[in-house]
Amino acid sequence: MLKKLKSQAGASLAIALVFLMMCTVTGAVILSAAGTASGKDVGVKKERQTEYSLSSAGRVLLSQLQGQELEKITKIGQEEGSTEEIVSEIKPQGELGDFLLAAAQNVKEKAAQNYKLKLSVAGKPALAVTASCTMNEDYSMSIELADSEQTIEQTMKYKIEIPAASRLHEDKDLMDENGKKYTRTVWTVRWGEGTLRKVR
Repeated sequence: MLKKLKSQAGASLAIALVFLMMCTVTGAVILSAAGTASGKDVGVKKERQTEYSLSSAGRVLLSQLQGQELEKITKIGQEEGSTEEIVSEIKPQGELGDFLLAAAQNVKEKAAQNYKLKLSVAGKPALAVTASCTMNEDYSMSIELADSEQTIEQTMKYKIEIPAASRLHEDKDLMDENGKKYTRTVWTVRWGEGTLRKVR
């Protein structure tokens, strides 16, 4: 009888231990699943924040660039050794105008130019955005916006495309107040209506 009781007690203890182990494992699985779901939620939230920040930065940048116009009028004497003189210059105000003029001037004198602009989108936390800009030989612009902190593999990107039209007009053999001949050049560039799209 005693042996039987001991046997039953042992069996009961074994069952209790197995049940406890099952509860522990089940609890661990539930906690693990909850942790994974929580991690996914954080990842989804971060992705949405990044998407919102990039699209917002893209819309603001696009609105500031499209429809802008440059006009530069210069004159240069036709005598050997004459230097070009700026008669007038019309460009957008501030740093944007300085950037467009410098980039367009480089394209005019050389070829397509690549630039990297650093932007910051307000938020909690603020997002650092890298804008990789290419001004092509026809002055059209392609700009890729990406989270500065993400790797190439992770990076979500938005792309801005802005067409451009340019005109270069020369009037030769004009006469200045001193009776010297010069050439007058009018150079204009205008950026049209652009597009913004998610590319990755």
